[in-house]
Amino acid sequence: NDGRSEEYDAEIYYGIHATNWLTIRPNVQYVRHVGANKNGENAWVGGLKFQTAF
Repeated sequence: NDGRSEEYDAEIYYGIHATNWLTIRPNVQYVRHVGANKNGENAWVGGLKFQTAF
């Protein structure tokens, strides 16, 4: 056994219409067994997306 496993992830996001032309979409991700390493660390990842429409 080489210590390999499966990587799992989950993501939560939400769109906020700040104005008629701007949407802000924050997200949070949780990754279990980063790199598919059975003994690997777990990680939280945050992001922010801005979408404009003109």
